[in-house]
Amino acid sequence: MPVDNQQAMVRRESVVNLENFKKQYVRRRWKLSFSIVSLCNHLTRSLMKKVHLRASEDLVSARRALCLGTTPGLWEWGGGA
Repeated sequence: MPVDNQQAMVRRESVVNLENFKKQYVRRRWKLSFSIVSLCNHLTRSLMKKVHLRASEDLVSARRALCLGTTPGLWEWGGGA
């Protein structure tokens, strides 16, 4: 039991406000979801760049092989040992 009115008021104000807690929790979950989606988008973009670069490298080696009149070997296409 509180000793006086001042102590009772401090105790009342120190109780966790559940409405604010719920809002903060929802906001935290939204930020976490947003960061996960952002990370996935970043990884997808970087992967697409790598795939695009690799495809253009394969295209360049195929053009080089056609210009030289040779057939590209397996090692030029990324296959084989």
